[in-house]
Amino acid sequence: MVENQLHTTIKCIQSDNGGEFLAFKPYLEAHAHKGYLCLDVSTSRIYISRNMIFHESSFPFQSSSPPPSPPPHLPSSTPALINSPSLSAPSSPAVSSPIITSDSIPPLIPVPFATSSPAAPSPPPLPLNTHPMAMNREYQALLRNNTWSLVPPPSSTHIVGCRWIYKLKYRPDGSIDRHKARLVAQGFTQTPGIDYFDTFSPIVKPCTIRLILALVVSFQWPVRQLDVENAFLNGDLEEEKLQIVLLDYGFQSSRADTSLFIFNTASDILILLVYVDDILVTGSSPTLVSHFISYLSAKFALQDLGPLSYFLGIQAHQLGSVLHLTQHKYIADLLKCTQMETSKPAPTPGRLGRTLSQSDGVSLSDPSEYRHTVGALQYVTLTRPDIAFVVNKACQFMAKPSDVHWMAVKRILRYLKGTIHLGLHFQPAASMELQGYSDADWASCPDDRRSTSDYCVFLGLNLISWSSSKQRLVSKSSAESEYRGLVSLTAELVWIQSLLQELYLPTSPPILWCDNQSAAHLAANPVFHSRSKHIELDLHFIKEKVLRQELQIYYVPSGDQLADIFTKHLPITQFCNLRSKLTVTYPPLSLRRDDNQTDSTLTASHTVVTEQLCNLSKPTLTNHLT
Repeated sequence: MVENQLHTTIKCIQSDNGGEFLAFKPYLEAHAHKGYLCLDVSTSRIYISRNMIFHESSFPFQSSSPPPSPPPHLPSSTPALINSPSLSAPSSPAVSSPIITSDSIPPLIPVPFATSSPAAPSPPPLPLNTHPMAMNREYQALLRNNTWSLVPPPSSTHIVGCRWIYKLKYRPDGSIDRHKARLVAQGFTQTPGIDYFDTFSPIVKPCTIRLILALVVSFQWPVRQLDVENAFLNGDLEEEKLQIVLLDYGFQSSRADTSLFIFNTASDILILLVYVDDILVTGSSPTLVSHFISYLSAKFALQDLGPLSYFLGIQAHQLGSVLHLTQHKYIADLLKCTQMETSKPAPTPGRLGRTLSQSDGVSLSDPSEYRHTVGALQYVTLTRPDIAFVVNKACQFMAKPSDVHWMAVKRILRYLKGTIHLGLHFQPAASMELQGYSDADWASCPDDRRSTSDYCVFLGLNLISWSSSKQRLVSKSSAESEYRGLVSLTAELVWIQSLLQELYLPTSPPILWCDNQSAAHLAANPVFHSRSKHIELDLHFIKEKVLRQELQIYYVPSGDQLADIFTKHLPITQFCNLRSKLTVTYPPLSLRRDDNQTDSTLTASHTVVTEQLCNLSKPTLTNHLT
């Protein structure tokens, strides 16, 4: 019996799936389930659901025989995550009342029963509003990967439930590409330190992706995109199934980035990038790439999506020998989510001369929208280094944002609205020389007087890495703050060099460009060391690289310092000039025409303001050595 909100007892309640409740109270109390036990008369299965609609005046079995009796036996513990084949029970007449759903995806948790061990468990029930083919593909892939084994449940073990998660994959123009379904464990029911200790997903670093794409453009390699039907999980979580398959083929895991796998022969090389269940495959031989995709398809259920076009929300447009990466759709969705679609475009992402502080404005009553928006902007920086500085500043006020900080975030959105087609440009480069630009803004934070340091790294003519961050320590002088920035850039260059060595690409010693002569002299002149004991470790780190001729440090005038865009707000002309030199440009005219044809929500007027202000020449690196 169930007692409703009117404190009356009723015998029969119709669920939102057309089922009937049966003697469920003792079972719920014994198993501590949060929900209602339901019998689905169409499948004769019992489920637990928290989302119910009570029909206190509807009795489907009123004119038929007495209500069905409870199941003959309820087990004392749950034997499996997925329900076993349907429970044998007397058939019930069909219910003629309409089906009412309280949620588009009702969180139904199957309650399995102890029966004879089947060859394989049956999939959870299919919601009526979900593409069944996607769920079937996911379920069959789980069976092929031997994700689970049916075993008796240990009495002292917490059983974790599961549910279906649905997602639509979109094309760059916003149309639906395909339906995807995931059968996931309800991890929120677990306790850290008791039920699990570590979590892991293979995620390749953004810098690694850009570096590989720079090599693809320079050497004209083919690049293919794969989508795996389900994540690489199996019963033994200590085994990395994908890695085992790749090692059997002959791949080696990169020491610099564990989600990068390299296979080489005497004449060819094959490169694999893994981001959870999205994979990029490239190499020097198209035949070798196709052969490996066929090999991987025999081991896992995956889709060959063809040449790279849309990866991790990033649109890749290739025209001839050049490649253009944009996040046009992602930015458009962000503008729509924040209701900034009709806002006036801004020529720069920040106001000149404006420095944000923790004491600015009035604290927001609900900072969730601020945090959500800034988090989305962080993802936009994957292809937009021109907003790295302002986004980093906005991130510093996540704990307690104010209305002034929110207005600064809206300024970034207005700038993105006017430059929505801008993206990162890759072009062939004859030289694979590494060059890095380092800069710092001394004591720039008004709250704690810490400095802002930044850098950017070029591989040939292509930008592959950048950073803008507040230093962790207070610097006593501008030279010290600049030198700390050099240390961060040196560490990044050493890492990139190790990655290139694993790819069998010889490189000359990287060149570091710094606009502070004191910091440049400090790295090579030991006389200055007695005045800088408090940064001795940093000094020895860079000096060792210079003495071994593994690093070259040169002075660059402030007017040619490309990293200046990552330290402070700049005038419009200077900002657009540096942005162009960072290879953040508009796509070629033919690609831009295609974008306008496929996206009817955006017009050419969105980019008129910035295009007029930034009508500059093709970006090139200034040769400061001459």
